[in-house]
Amino acid sequence: MGIELNKTYLNNVVATVVLLLSVLVLPSCNEFPNEVGSVMATDSVSATTVTSLDDTTLIASSKGSLTRSVQYNSGNLYIGATSTARAATLIRFVNIPDSLKSLTESQIDSVRIYIMPHRYVFGDSVNNTLEFNVVALKKAWIVNDKDGKVKLEPRWNDLFTNGITPSPAYFGATLGTFNGTVALNDTLKDATIPCSTNEMKSLLVQWFKDNADTATRGNIYGIGFVPTANSKVIREFNTRSTSDQTSQLVRMNVYYRRPSDAGRDSLILLSGNDATFCDADLPDSTQYISTQSLLQTNGEIVLNINSLPKDPTVAKAQLKLYADTTMFQGGNNGLPTSIMITVNVDYDTSKYDHKNISKSTSFAYYATKSSTSNEYTSDNFARVLEQARRDNAILKSSGKITILVYANNSRFERSVFYTSNNPDKNKRPKLIVSYLTRPTFGGKQ
Repeated sequence: MGIELNKTYLNNVVATVVLLLSVLVLPSCNEFPNEVGSVMATDSVSATTVTSLDDTTLIASSKGSLTRSVQYNSGNLYIGATSTARAATLIRFVNIPDSLKSLTESQIDSVRIYIMPHRYVFGDSVNNTLEFNVVALKKAWIVNDKDGKVKLEPRWNDLFTNGITPSPAYFGATLGTFNGTVALNDTLKDATIPCSTNEMKSLLVQWFKDNADTATRGNIYGIGFVPTANSKVIREFNTRSTSDQTSQLVRMNVYYRRPSDAGRDSLILLSGNDATFCDADLPDSTQYISTQSLLQTNGEIVLNINSLPKDPTVAKAQLKLYADTTMFQGGNNGLPTSIMITVNVDYDTSKYDHKNISKSTSFAYYATKSSTSNEYTSDNFARVLEQARRDNAILKSSGKITILVYANNSRFERSVFYTSNNPDKNKRPKLIVSYLTRPTFGGKQ
């Protein structure tokens, strides 16, 4: 009986507690929102897209530029000329003997130079005419600087007066001429250059004398392969890069009669230093961006990031370039279908200097051609803009970053794009930026 009363008592207590809790909780669910909750807006974002066609300040400027390049001991030589480009190569031989100082010109029977071609050709590959002279060099073109590092003294305009005529300061007598075609076969043979001229024999005799004396050894400057106006192509030849021990060097075979007994003998001189110098005629750099890798022609596009809001997040950004394909030039590798774009954003680009690129943060992208138009598009530019917007040095100075447009190959193929100066705005470089903003409260996000 006592146990049953206790159970009844406990059940009554539990029921009372549940009832009290219900009284307290249920009405509170129906209360009106307090003041704080009623003024909170929905946490949402809105997307905005701007283009340089709408906001012309996004792209501050664009232009083409040319840095006449030098390829030193790169493993390839380029010789020849087209209607728009030229390439000349200088060679210095390193195994000249010091035992032939008494050799005379009459004791030299013949001289031939051999160079191994590659299949690459730039220019009129149907005609395929290559003509160049072998010319004696009169001046040092490779020296050591104060730190002992190799330094190439001349550039194209030093070697060629008005960009075309060989300068008498560097070039002397013509020693021989190559005039013909180099077949585009799968298996290629040496191109042979006959050089049994009196000028070549005289030069060799002088080399042998100079090399026998350490005081005059530095007067041996080598030879140059200089294209003529009759050349219709630029050809690529094989040589040995600094780290390569298997490729063919330029070889000079000298056949002579020994001074001691008039016995016939031969000598093979091997190239030890080589450099190719390149030049080209550019389209108007104010109207066109031209890219050619070996010529180091490129484009510069300056973006003005101050035109963008400072707080919103950049969600997506694209750079579009529009090509004038009628001005494209290709070798037998075909026409270019992509270009490379590099951006350096962590220093003041109002003082842009190529020497400082190594000190900056670089981004590299490809712009690829559309399958249906002449439009080249590079995506993923959002990271570039975000990086630049965080850089106080840029924001406090010019607010600009410079984009460099390069050829995506290693030879003479040329791509041409319109600059922002084109009268047709639809052909100008285009920057498309999509950014996100949140609602503002009291003037703040």
